Amino acid sequence: MEMYIHAQEIEGMLRPIRLSEPIILADNERTGRSGHMGHAMARLPSGKIMAFSSNTSASRCWGHSAFGWMEYRISEDYGETFGAPQV
Repeated sequence: MEMYIHAQEIEGMLRPIRLSEPIILADNERTGRSGHMGHAMARLPSGKIMAFSSNTSASRCWGHSAFGWMEYRISEDYGETFGAPQV
């Protein structure tokens, strides 16, 4: 059975917002890390978005440990694409 997801647009404050399948910013399962302990997102001027996520040990406390660091990625196109992670 095939499933098709159609993008949908809703009215936003600055421009229409396109709703589609989520973008994976950090594939923690692939790298054996955990993303628990902290997430945040901020909208900056000129269409920039700064997305923060944690990169912590998946083996300590079942991934609920703060043993690791925070990373951020910047999007310059309202979240359509994101740059490489910065520690």
